[in-house]
Amino acid sequence: MSVSQLSVRRPVLMTVMALVILLLGFFGLTSLGIREYPNVDYPLIQVRTSYPGANAAVVEAEVTEILEASINSASGIKALTSTSRDGFSYISIEFETGMDLEAAANEIRDRVSRVRRRLPDDVDEPTVYKSDSDSDPILMVSLVSDKLDPMEVSEIANNHVKERLQTINGVSEVAIWGEKRPVVRLWIDPIRMQALGVSGAQMAAALKQGNLELPSGSIEGSETTLSIRTLGRVLDPKSFGNIAVRTAEDGTVIRISDVADIHYEPKDTRTGFRRNGKNSITLALMAQPGSNHVEIANEFYKRVEDIRREIPESVELLYGRDTSINIRASIKEVVETIFIAFVLVIAIIFAFLREGRTTFIPMVVVPVSVIGSFFVLYLCGFSINVLTLLAMVLAIGLVVDDAIVIVENIYHKIENGMTPKQAAVAGTNEIFFAVIATSIVLMTVFVPVLALGGTTGLLFREFVAVMIGTVFLSTLCALTLSPMLCSKFLKRQKQGWFFRITEPFFEGFNGLYSRLLGGFLRLRFLLFPIVAALFVAAYFCFNNMSSEMAPTEDSNAVMVNMSMPEGVNLSRTKRMADEFVDEVTSILDSNEYTEFQAGAWNAGNSRMRLFLNDDKKARRPQSEIAQVIQVLGNEYPDLRVMVFEPQSISTQRGGLPVQFVLQAPNIEVLRDLVPKFEEAASKSPVFSVVNSNLRFTKPELHIEILRDKANEEGVSVNDIAQAVQLAISDQTYGDYYKDGRQYDIIGAVGYQYRDTPENLSMLTVKNGKGELVSLDNFITYKEQSASPSLPRYNRFSAATIQAGLVPGKTIGDGVEEMRRIAKKLLKDYPSVSTTLSGSSKEFEESSSGLYVVFMLALALVFLVLAGQFESFRAPFVIFFTVPLALSGALVSLFVTGQTLNIFSEIALILLIALVTKNGILIVEFANQIAENTGCSKLEAARMAAERRFRPILMTSLSTVLGAVPLILTGTPSRIAMGVAIVGGLTFATFMTLFIVPAAYSFFAGKVESVRSDASKMA
Repeated sequence: MSVSQLSVRRPVLMTVMALVILLLGFFGLTSLGIREYPNVDYPLIQVRTSYPGANAAVVEAEVTEILEASINSASGIKALTSTSRDGFSYISIEFETGMDLEAAANEIRDRVSRVRRRLPDDVDEPTVYKSDSDSDPILMVSLVSDKLDPMEVSEIANNHVKERLQTINGVSEVAIWGEKRPVVRLWIDPIRMQALGVSGAQMAAALKQGNLELPSGSIEGSETTLSIRTLGRVLDPKSFGNIAVRTAEDGTVIRISDVADIHYEPKDTRTGFRRNGKNSITLALMAQPGSNHVEIANEFYKRVEDIRREIPESVELLYGRDTSINIRASIKEVVETIFIAFVLVIAIIFAFLREGRTTFIPMVVVPVSVIGSFFVLYLCGFSINVLTLLAMVLAIGLVVDDAIVIVENIYHKIENGMTPKQAAVAGTNEIFFAVIATSIVLMTVFVPVLALGGTTGLLFREFVAVMIGTVFLSTLCALTLSPMLCSKFLKRQKQGWFFRITEPFFEGFNGLYSRLLGGFLRLRFLLFPIVAALFVAAYFCFNNMSSEMAPTEDSNAVMVNMSMPEGVNLSRTKRMADEFVDEVTSILDSNEYTEFQAGAWNAGNSRMRLFLNDDKKARRPQSEIAQVIQVLGNEYPDLRVMVFEPQSISTQRGGLPVQFVLQAPNIEVLRDLVPKFEEAASKSPVFSVVNSNLRFTKPELHIEILRDKANEEGVSVNDIAQAVQLAISDQTYGDYYKDGRQYDIIGAVGYQYRDTPENLSMLTVKNGKGELVSLDNFITYKEQSASPSLPRYNRFSAATIQAGLVPGKTIGDGVEEMRRIAKKLLKDYPSVSTTLSGSSKEFEESSSGLYVVFMLALALVFLVLAGQFESFRAPFVIFFTVPLALSGALVSLFVTGQTLNIFSEIALILLIALVTKNGILIVEFANQIAENTGCSKLEAARMAAERRFRPILMTSLSTVLGAVPLILTGTPSRIAMGVAIVGGLTFATFMTLFIVPAAYSFFAGKVESVRSDASKMA
């Protein structure tokens, strides 16, 4: 019994099957997480190490290089980058796509632990982090108070707000930014220390010995055991002043309070967060993988309102970033697009068939297929997001195709006199092979996308899952549910008034096509110059189009990085940045705000985020606001301002869009090259702002030790270095416990005693006789320029030239311009090599990967068609449609000013399947005609094209109109995809109706019997 016979004879079984698909689909729909983009685990691991007081060169030599040497031999590493800054080492390890990050992280931890003993004793324990798409905050709330002390606000944020928010289901972490965490601060007076004969080493030893609690054992009696606890910890900050440092010759006990002022104060009193000019503390919520961001946001707002009633009225809670707003808006927009596409598709079907019963059947098949795809997402562990819903928009036009072809064929046979049941079986059998062939091609064309590496592959795997799952379900429903419904609802009947009025138009339209086709077939040799001309047009557009990773979309935010000249202290940075931030804030609407952090990375750097009105129609475009801010920033000569818009698809690599890496065997080569390269890039009309992460402009004080004099006095190099370190660098002398919480004890010389190099003469060290002598006796110093950071790439010295783009330019334009500059400058630097980083690297990888995927998709489709038709000639006939689609799509993109990006390129891959589908319908039916009637190939091609004219128009128009709402959304990524599909498929459909019959007459071989065998299975 064939599938069509089974479906007609077992209507209840077919109904049950459809209901099961719907039931499972609704289950998946209610169980899936909701987020903006798919959850992507980027293959990135970071190792961060703190080395307080060390400059960048020392950090690189004593920390970074040692860790890199051990990490470098780990398996699966794609790139190894590092940055050594004053006091910190950052190492980023990028792995190959598909690497088990948990296993990789464990291996990195193991390799770090192997060399831990080779690192300096003062180095903090290296920390290994995994990077993932959920590391960015999804919700933020700020605490602002004009009355409470910042430490009190921090306590409220930590003990009340954070505790309540981190228990929300789906939240993985709540980070506190701008926290004023208390410490016990010892402001050391070097003059008093020198007068009382106290050295820094003595003071450090006294603090450690006077504030500790050691295990004391227990007393065991005949019947009981009593544990012993020696209470040696200091319980009050002021009590640290009573700790004895030394005893003078006259018996006077010299205490900590005699040489230092003790304060209980924030750890960092100079930096912090501000919101619209007010000091603030911000809590940021991170989500667990696979969680529902919308549900988290709903619960977040409930709890914040509860917290608002519990905390003091003097503390104001202000809502901040909320990614669920964009998620809700995007999903609402896409759902509306799905609905519009569905209505348009049904309207097309009715317009062609002009009969309500025939229109009803696709209306049933489409929801079953689309809703069932949610269960496919559930089985794969994916989520509801913009890309999966975008796939459903496109699927609307695809899933209806099979139903249209089958229903139209059955309807045609009923009109020719068959009963509904006979027509259902015969019509399905006749079209069975073509439906299977087109569906396999549609699914096959997306298989290579699953093998795509990088962020693009990770993002689009969910898109592909929806497309393949929906096409499979639509084929299943078309071959089972459609024949059953046709046998029950369709019948031969007198045509209505609407049919009678419109029939002359359709007959005339069919007649016009027949005449045009006949004329073209008489001149069918024109096939070859036409296809060649289309190839040339496609090639021209391809070479002259801009390219990028993804279009920048309005995300209601603008990012600003600000930097002062190297060596500028934090006070001056704050004054200059505050003035600029206040000016920016003044141009914003009342419901827009800024978040500002001075001293973000070091004393000369600050950053600001602008959060714009969520109602995009009520404000200026994000890009325009960014340009205005950049113009404002250019008016501050001492403040280097870089404005950029958040990337629509985050790559977790950060920075400006164009990042060009220069690698050299040593740092001196880059010292000479980088300024020249940066100057050339700054003059380019492609870039709005240019910056480098390697600048030798930071003033640095080099202390040289007079070893002979030191040896004469019995003073070691360690004594001198330790004296400077204890005085200048914030040193941790232990822990202080309060209310069960642990706080640091930090000491350093007061700022007023270290504002000039001459202040070093106040520092003292003990000589071999135990006498305090001035450090000035053993040292000399001089100022030099150095780089505040020392970057490396794959263990070589490197510099990254970052650049922002002027409006109208894309990453592709920027990368091409950087390479042009490099080609010109590097003639004099043969040892320098180049590569890309950040978004530029991701763009390059995705572009090259998509080209490979495109060619692989073509090859797979060709082989699948050859196997299905049992012929290597038939695929050649069908493949004449591919240049038609590509030329139509590329010309449409070029004319409308769109770019080549991952969305438009995915659309090009989809077009391969869409246009070959039409070719399959003509070739398969032509084979049947030739086999059954024995007519010539030319006549068979003509008859097949005329017979399939209406279903091809219906299916193509359905897909085109299903994609039209994408163009109307106003979202750049969807517009690019919609333009490619609408332009490519419209042009290809028109040309296919003429080109394929002509190609069939030239290339079709002997008709094989495999189709007859396949039809028997139907």
